[in-house]
Amino acid sequence: MNYQLQREERLEALGWGLLLALVTSLPYLLGYMASPAEKYFLGFVLNPGDQNTYFMWMSQVASGETLLRNLYTSTPHEGVILNLVFLAAGWAGKLLGSLDIAYQLLRLAAVVLLAWSVWLFVATFTASRERRRWLFLTVVFGAGIGWVWNLLRLWNGDYGGLVTDTELLARPLDLWVPEGYVFYSMLVMPHFSLAIALLLLTVRYAAIGLADNRLGMTAIAGLLCFALSFVHPYDVLIALGLAGGVATLYSLRQRSINPGVWRHIGLLLLIGSGPVLYNYWILNNNPGMQAWLVQNRSVSPPPVSYLAGYGLLLFGAVLYAIRNRHELGNNLEPVQWLYAWLLILPLALYAPIDFQRRLVIGAVAPLAVLAMLQLLDWLGERRFTARRASTTTLSVVLLLVSLSSTFHWLNSFRKTADHAGELFVENGMVEALQAIASDPGRHGTVLA
Repeated sequence: MNYQLQREERLEALGWGLLLALVTSLPYLLGYMASPAEKYFLGFVLNPGDQNTYFMWMSQVASGETLLRNLYTSTPHEGVILNLVFLAAGWAGKLLGSLDIAYQLLRLAAVVLLAWSVWLFVATFTASRERRRWLFLTVVFGAGIGWVWNLLRLWNGDYGGLVTDTELLARPLDLWVPEGYVFYSMLVMPHFSLAIALLLLTVRYAAIGLADNRLGMTAIAGLLCFALSFVHPYDVLIALGLAGGVATLYSLRQRSINPGVWRHIGLLLLIGSGPVLYNYWILNNNPGMQAWLVQNRSVSPPPVSYLAGYGLLLFGAVLYAIRNRHELGNNLEPVQWLYAWLLILPLALYAPIDFQRRLVIGAVAPLAVLAMLQLLDWLGERRFTARRASTTTLSVVLLLVSLSSTFHWLNSFRKTADHAGELFVENGMVEALQAIASDPGRHGTVLA
């Protein structure tokens, strides 16, 4: 199959990336431009508590540190965190004289890179440019049926507000877990966008390398996986787990061990697993990171949250896998990586670890690709020769799976227009914290 992109297709992918960067920037522009004189817009549209963690790291980098510390604990410890995203943002912030500008530039770059990566990812599974476009749009905008829950909430007069973690666990996943979705990540979390991009690229090059027996492509996948470890370490477990899953399914189906197949898996593990071991070591040996691990437990919600959070995409993906079950493990084509993702994901999300929910990152991609392939094949089988009828059907389905993403975008305008909300603080507080930060003799912990 032709995995390459023609020049026109590369330009289209870049165009989508720039358009998405613009669209996701509009709520931020509202926050900055419409902020009253006595208020300071934090520069986020979701969860400032988490976002300020990233500024904590960027501030450390801007002050000359490379290995970062967890400042949410008073336990003394050495810096051990190596995060490429916030290293780059911190250096840029120091150069530009503004961490705010650096963070927004990081977000824009992450959106464009993720859009480009999604197009490359979907190009791995079909040679048709038209199909690639439908797959791309579904991966980018696709989500579950959380929008139904929101309509019911609005109907009952609940227009939003701060909620507890327990309340979040009862909601559909697409309403509160950005890393599980492409557009939601583009809108709110640049490091999630970069992590999903690296994960999708890792899967693409690993899949091509294994299918075509090209160790060079597998080595590229390993290097991408290596970089991913220093952006969002959890995600490497998904990439390496998928590789092992594909090889295991193939070996079981063939009832034999193919050394050539496992050579690719071994190369990917060799290159990509080193940082995983490093992160495991620091989590268990550095006092600051031990405190961070306790603070960042991310257990999975009930299964119904995932079922509602992916809705039609999950249904279509499962249906496609069932209809093509005779292909499962029968070859080494790239689609086997999507099957493996579908099978491994539920096990990962309820594994006996403290960061279960983190492993949902990028999960919309395999589900959206399989679901849209199912719909495209169904339309072909029904001989929808009228192009208008086929396009209308695809557009309606795309609209239905995109409503939660639309909600997040519209809701971000509401939040950036709410000057009494959590996205704004008094200028006095900002000035006081800046004064404390500029004091060379400062020590201790400030809670604000």
